[in-house]
Amino acid sequence: MKAITYALLLGCGLGTPVIGAQPTLAELWQVVQAQQQQISTLQSELRQTRTALERAVERLDLAASNAAEADDK
Repeated sequence: MKAITYALLLGCGLGTPVIGAQPTLAELWQVVQAQQQQISTLQSELRQTRTALERAVERLDLAASNAAEADDK
């Protein structure tokens, strides 16, 4: 009996058409613009991170060089 009940429920679920609204061109354009803004923000954050890492590497190289000179003395 359970198998028949599950089959009926499954059949009813599969037989029901999915009705959904298609986005308009204007709505799609808004999505594209929002995504482009997010991309621009992420690119800016990436540039800032890259710059910070480059500066950190420069400081690390300088500290390593100074430490090597101190060891030589």
